[in-house]
Amino acid sequence: MFRLLKSNWGLVCANFVAAAFLAEWALRLLAPQPLIHTLVRHDPLLGARGVPFGQVSIVRPDGGRHTVRLNAMGFRMREELSRSNDRHRILVYGGGAIFSAHLPIQQTVFGLLKNAIEAKTPRFQLVNAAISGHSIQSTRLLMMEQIPVLQPRALVYVFDAGTFARALVSSDRSAVGELRFDKNGHPVLVDPSRSPQFEYRERVKESLDWLHRHSQLMTLIIARARQLIDWARALLDEDTAEIRLAELPRMAGESADIKETMYLSELHFLRMARIANASTVPLLVAWLPAPQELVNGSENSSISEILQSYRQMLRRLANGHENFTFWDSVVAARVPPDSNRLFESRGFGAGKLNADGSRWFANLAAPAFIAFLHSATDGTR
Repeated sequence: MFRLLKSNWGLVCANFVAAAFLAEWALRLLAPQPLIHTLVRHDPLLGARGVPFGQVSIVRPDGGRHTVRLNAMGFRMREELSRSNDRHRILVYGGGAIFSAHLPIQQTVFGLLKNAIEAKTPRFQLVNAAISGHSIQSTRLLMMEQIPVLQPRALVYVFDAGTFARALVSSDRSAVGELRFDKNGHPVLVDPSRSPQFEYRERVKESLDWLHRHSQLMTLIIARARQLIDWARALLDEDTAEIRLAELPRMAGESADIKETMYLSELHFLRMARIANASTVPLLVAWLPAPQELVNGSENSSISEILQSYRQMLRRLANGHENFTFWDSVVAARVPPDSNRLFESRGFGAGKLNADGSRWFANLAAPAFIAFLHSATDGTR
């Protein structure tokens, strides 16, 4: 049997490749998939990086369609980066919450803020530096890379509390990295590196990444596999998740996982504050509320209590660092009448702000952003 298989190995491979091509062609014809990964490519340091001139067509759950386009630098915005000294470049970060591939650009938080701020002060150019999937760690590393190259006048980081809350509940520490201690016992952050010993692994990742970006069949397989994994987790861990959510305030002090996740993320923000001070580029961290924070009686919610303590930490950092500012949208906001309708409930944008939510947050944030930017640039410089 083995010899027969070995003698026909070439035929087996040819049949497999032909079947894959046929399945790819049929899928593109009958049930096209959004190749959202054509917009990013694998990067060993950042995890993902925008693809210059990347473009993909998105079909929304409501049946509408829009195209996501990236400019020459891989930023999701219509215009190119201005190099004129008459314009002040403002880099805006925020991962998927700001990239918002599930919405047309004019309906995203970034698009709405850009139009509102640049209409009032044309010398400002808001630059969408957000990359879908970026975490606190990858955002900090991207800031370090872009500040000397792009020479911005200010930085804005819209921190998605909803994503962070989900990471706390699931004990997912991938967004904050790894904690180690130096010889003196001081905690240090461990960032990814371009180690030669992992070069082969990175090449494999790049090959799989290319396939993921160009194959609708691979996109469908990965999407269905993730749905199956999420379903299995929900089935197996439903009771455990409810217990964890109810006990989060106590566990935040007693659970090593939750305590370490919060501490690591605090170290990342501390590094950001030091980067802002060292580069003399002011940084504004804006809090994008989690859905749990926008519900009547949310102050009694377990997760809201933890997020409140996290906001207090950011206030302390802002008070202790000259070029670090924190804007608390929960304090500034009045609870909207239909807060449960501000977030997408289905599709790949599930959990993120929908068009109404983006408009609500942009209207709330615009005055604070404008005040910060005028203060950061002295208004007329």
